Amino acid sequence: MIPSYYTHPDGYHAMMRWYQAALARLTVPYDSIHVETRFGPTHVLLAGPIQAPPVLLIHGINVNALGWKRQITQLASDYRIIAPDVVGFAGRSAPIRLPYHNDDYALWIADLLDALGIDRVVLVGSSAGGFFVLKFGAVFPDRTRALALINPCGLARYPYPLDWARHPIITRLIGDLARPFATIHTARRLVRASASPQAPLMPETIHLAYLLLKYFRRYPPPGKLPDRQLQAIRAPVLLLLGEFEPYFRPETLIRSAQQALDDLRVQVIPNAGHDIHNDQAETVSGHLRDFIRTLR
Repeated sequence: MIPSYYTHPDGYHAMMRWYQAALARLTVPYDSIHVETRFGPTHVLLAGPIQAPPVLLIHGINVNALGWKRQITQLASDYRIIAPDVVGFAGRSAPIRLPYHNDDYALWIADLLDALGIDRVVLVGSSAGGFFVLKFGAVFPDRTRALALINPCGLARYPYPLDWARHPIITRLIGDLARPFATIHTARRLVRASASPQAPLMPETIHLAYLLLKYFRRYPPPGKLPDRQLQAIRAPVLLLLGEFEPYFRPETLIRSAQQALDDLRVQVIPNAGHDIHNDQAETVSGHLRDFIRTLR
């Protein structure tokens, strides 16, 4: 069944071809499996030694697990890497979009871990993936070994007018109005807006952005978690921010994190934008590795 958030069957099939081609370019051994959750099947990429410490990589909205391709390659020698396609987005998982206001995303992660036989885990979340792993850390503190957040949602409210544009009707309207003008050129501009200033733009990433613009009904990003949930997080937290993060001022995220989280470490990466796990991958992987090594 073609998910309803694709505007045309051709778009869905084009996205699945993109996924298969990108997956074929992974340079480390991996397994591609589906596991069952209460919200439907979830597609997961697994790499690294089975007995190594597990690290769960959660991508942001609208994209898929292959945004972590560089971290999968760089970290799989030391850790058991688990990279699922979040349900409801441009991957191979169930086409169900979960609400942000309840605990469904935390329950989905818990079901995924249960299916893989994993009790406690280090969770890494980028952008809206940061919201998802923060939610898990609040709901399941005993299963959360540590959290690493990369330019995350969930810590602070979006500034105006981005907060206004998060309304589902506005998000849908913007997408519908932009769709007739979707070209590779506009996709390149979109990718550049989230990239580090001097980072080269990869054709694979531009092609994905074009498919999302042309055929995909985007889901608005989540807002801030309630203070009571943030304060329920007991695990160590690493906050990785790009110097030129376009959606939140780094100092705003740092201040919010310091107010809510007890065990916090912060790194601001120079000359970096939003998608730093892509265009400054070795730096990000190095910080993740150093952080995990400090955990008891």
